[in-house]
This record gives sequence, C-alpha cells and structure tokens, in this order.
Amino acid sequence: MSTTQTPWTNQFTTPTVAQLRRGLTAEAADLFDRTRKTVLKFEQISEQMRWYGDCWFWSIGYFIENENTTDDDPVALIIPAAEDLQLAMPIEAAFMDTLNVRRLKRAIRDGLELGQDPFHTRWAVWSLSAANITDEVLSVVTARHAWLMG
Repeated sequence: MSTTQTPWTNQFTTPTVAQLRRGLTAEAADLFDRTRKTVLKFEQISEQMRWYGDCWFWSIGYFIENENTTDDDPVALIIPAAEDLQLAMPIEAAFMDTLNVRRLKRAIRDGLELGQDPFHTRWAVWSLSAANITDEVLSVVTARHAWLMG
C-alpha cells in the first residue's frame, strides 16, 4: 500500500475542486462534472470542501445557503474517490415517507436502504459508475433538496 498523500487524502491541506477532479478517470470526471452542474443549479445551494475522516476524506458538500453548515447536514456529498466516485446523502424518515420507493430502480433502492435500519448509519450512498445511474441518483437528490426547501 502506498503512503503517498493525494489531495483527496491529505487532511492538512484543503484541496480545490480541480485537484479532486484530476484524481478521477475520464469517465468518472465526466460524471463528477454532470453531478456538480446539476446540484449547483439548485436554489440557495452552496458548495464547500469538508473533511470526513478516513472513510470519505475530502468530499464536496452541498449545503442550503444561510444555514449553520457546521451543525447542519449537507443536501448531498460528492465523494471523489479515484477508484469509486460516489454520492452520499443523509436520509430522514420523513423524507423517505415522501418517496415512492417501489418505483425506483433497484440500485437506487439499495443505496437508500444503507441509510435505514438495520444499518447503523443514516447515509444513503451510491457509486456513480454510469450516466443512467447518476441521473437516477440526482433525481432523488433533487427530491431531497425540494423537501428541505419545503
């Protein structure tokens, strides 16, 4: 295992979006750009780098503007792992009640299930491996943003 620090794993230096993007494959970089472009179009959204420890390292958080981003959860996170670009989103039971989960594709349901019992986390997580799954994930993120905006 290499001990070389990358911008993604170096806790002591906040990376730029461009530095995180450079660590991705060409296909993942395209999906990364597509995801950022979609989320940044949301009403009252801000983008911030956040350190999430040895699991998600530096990730890009999308927060509702004018909220306490130290205490509040992001709308979503892009986790720019070179080997597996991911998107994560905190899940609330009240939000889940608004979704017609049966109409969602299996991969989307699987990601949502990770944020519910019996798992000991409240984060839904998806690998963004292709355009079609990325679009499906973004539809759920869009629904969560609309729900948060009330």
